[in-house]
Amino acid sequence: MKKWLPASLLCVVFHAFVGCNAPKQPAEIAPTLKPALITWKSTSKDLGKIPMGDTAILYFPFTNSGNAPLIISAADGGCSCLQAKGPGHPILPGQTDSIRVAFFTQLSVTGWVRKSIQVSANTIPNTHRFLFTAEITGHKK
Repeated sequence: MKKWLPASLLCVVFHAFVGCNAPKQPAEIAPTLKPALITWKSTSKDLGKIPMGDTAILYFPFTNSGNAPLIISAADGGCSCLQAKGPGHPILPGQTDSIRVAFFTQLSVTGWVRKSIQVSANTIPNTHRFLFTAEITGHKK
């Protein structure tokens, strides 16, 4: 019986050491991670009449109303007539910023248009969509 005592003690010490230093499982980590929360002032706009050839600049303001830094990872207009850009830095809780959108009418068509912009961020859900309408007047030069 005395032969088993050192081996048993070694086994207990080993398991205690490994158990105490084992990495945390995702279920133990998840509750401490909080996604950012974004509150938009508006997700749609009507630009009214815009002469063909003009460039319209519009902004979609937002506030990080969560408890974690907000990171806008992408802003996409989906066509060559739109250029969307988010802030290039994390937005801290409580701070406000905006998505800037440039609409190049010379690359669009005349008449009523409806365009959308998609923004990706570290939020749940992680994609947000904006719409705007405009009436392009005149003719292409």
